[in-house]
This record gives sequence, structure tokens and C-alpha cells, in this order.
Amino acid sequence: MGANNSNLRQAFEDEYNRVKKDRNYLILDNLLNFNMPNMIHLQLTHIGVLFVMDSTQDGKFTLEKLLAFSDLCAERARFYRPHEFQAQIQGYCALQLWNCVISQEGKEEFESWFTQVIRESERERHFDSETGTEFISRDTIQTVHEILEVSEKHGMDFQQFFDLLQRVGEEKGTMDLENELLDDCAPLDVLQDFTSNFITGFREGLDLD
Repeated sequence: MGANNSNLRQAFEDEYNRVKKDRNYLILDNLLNFNMPNMIHLQLTHIGVLFVMDSTQDGKFTLEKLLAFSDLCAERARFYRPHEFQAQIQGYCALQLWNCVISQEGKEEFESWFTQVIRESERERHFDSETGTEFISRDTIQTVHEILEVSEKHGMDFQQFFDLLQRVGEEKGTMDLENELLDDCAPLDVLQDFTSNFITGFREGLDLD
């Protein structure tokens, strides 16, 4: 797949340059707008794909990482029929993720990584000056809602999900719902709790024993 691999790398690079904004790497919103090359069909924001693609686990999706992932796609495509490619590559990436999170240490590594992915998606970090609580904006939470497929897996649309995070924050004492300055955000720690439950469910759902 030599020539095709070269074309694939060029397509990835062209699209990277199209969606990249003011950073020298991509964030979640950029990846949601990333149009995959016609030669392969793949949801780039699948959680397993994101995990494999971010090889250094720092939440930054650089051109180097995307090109390495395009090489992986070209390599794996030799084993898959074209109409099976998306399901097969996502399954391959999901297995790599499962191999990580099957241990408690790996689960904690995932949670730390995904927190970093979330933080990188924020243009600026927001803190409550009194409690020190870190908050995440509504826009970033909406992106997380889409990537973790909360509607499909939990039957909650975005507004329900957002309201839930805020209510849990109030119950934990990390958010004051009467504070209008916090109307469009929710505590990071609550989102981290959801992520922890998500990956626990993923680990159990993909138990290969």
C-alpha cells in the first residue's frame, strides 16, 4: 500500500492544516471537524482511536501523531475489507485501550489522560477563587458529551447531561447554582467522576475473560 500510504499521509496533513487554528496541535473540537480522506471511513473521535492516536498521552494531537496514525491505518487496512475498515480499526483501538485500563493503574492513567484532553480543549482555565474548584465550559462539556456518546449509551441529551453535572456539583459542595457566573460551566471533578464511571463500564463491557 506504498502509494496509497503516501496519499493517505498527504490527505491527513492537508486536513490537519485546514482545521488547525492558533495552536501547533489539534484539540477535540478540531478533530470533530476533521474530514477523513475518501480512501478510508473512520470516526476519528472514537474514544479508542483518540487514545491510540495520542501516543504521548499529553492531550495534544500533533501532525506527527496524526501521520503516525495514518501509517497505522494503512498497515491495518491490508487485513480488512474496505466496508469493514471502520468497525475493525475502532475495534483494534478499543482493544489497545482495554489492555491499558484493565489494571487499576492503567485506569488511572486513562483518567489522567482524558482530563488533560479536556483541559487542552479549554481556551482558558476557570477557577473558583474561594474554593479553588476548577470549572469546564459548556462548549467543552458538549464536545465530551458527543465523544463519549452519552445520548446513545445513557439516553441523556446534552442539556440533561449538563444539568446533571451541575446538580452533582452542588450536592458535592463544589458549585453554587445561584452564582450566575457559573451558569455556563460545571466542576471538572464531577466530569472526572463521570469519566471514571465511563471507563469502568467500558472495561467491564469489553471483558474478554
